[in-house]
Amino acid sequence: MRTLARHASLRFAILGHGHIPEAIRGNPGARSFRLSPSERVLAARASRGDVGAFSSLVRKHSQLVYRVSARMLGVQEAQDASQEVWLRVWRNIHRFRGESAFSTWLYKITVNTCLNYSKREARRRS
Repeated sequence: MRTLARHASLRFAILGHGHIPEAIRGNPGARSFRLSPSERVLAARASRGDVGAFSSLVRKHSQLVYRVSARMLGVQEAQDASQEVWLRVWRNIHRFRGESAFSTWLYKITVNTCLNYSKREARRRS
């Protein structure tokens, strides 16, 4: 649980929130983060190939993706990494199960993409 709390602290620091919600700190009585009904509909439509629904998700969450990318890679590479994130999301949105908020799933894809991007760039420079 300590690891989860540490990662949650980082996540909320990146997002610019000043506190960690009770649900993340491990309070079982607190409400958990769930997928909003509108995001559930948009994700379902996007998984069926609806470009308009996907565009709505991109508009809603593009700042999250860019902020995380910029923080992990720097401003220079953030734009390229962000585009790669959205390509991965488009290709894999059918795997989104809706058991958590869309932003949680997106955050994980963003972090993994940035780590892969960083490794690829390090190999290229060697």
